[in-house]
Amino acid sequence: MDRKLPTSAEPLLAELLEIIELSTPLSWETARVSVQSTVLTSMWSLSVVTGDGTTKPATLQKAFSPKLAEFRGACYEEGRGTWYSAAITLHKGGEPDVRLYYDEKPEWRRGAWPHPGTYVRDLEFFPRAEEHVPDWLREQVDLAAEAETSGWQNER
Repeated sequence: MDRKLPTSAEPLLAELLEIIELSTPLSWETARVSVQSTVLTSMWSLSVVTGDGTTKPATLQKAFSPKLAEFRGACYEEGRGTWYSAAITLHKGGEPDVRLYYDEKPEWRRGAWPHPGTYVRDLEFFPRAEEHVPDWLREQVDLAAEAETSGWQNER
């Protein structure tokens, strides 16, 4: 991780890591979780490498989703915001590798990119100082403003 986790996030990360490990098959050697998240929507995938070198998808336990939201909130830094994507790698018997991306554009699956208003809402919950709003995020906020002024509404 590039930055030190806030103290309140450390136990939540430990719980997330435990959920990931409990979601893996007995034969796992490496588990990789990729996450994209906002306050309104999240997407993740878990893949495992087994002892014979085979990579296969796995399903995270239901407890992952609420714990992830709690963890993301605990990672908020005033004026800096919180992360939009994360990569977590576990190696059986080794230390976890946790990377939180606060400024990089999240890589949503094709067709899964959230409505620009999602990022506006996220910034309401996790405000950022102007100097901590990356270009891609600013573009999303501008697109949401354009959609609002043109009268286009996101049907729910």
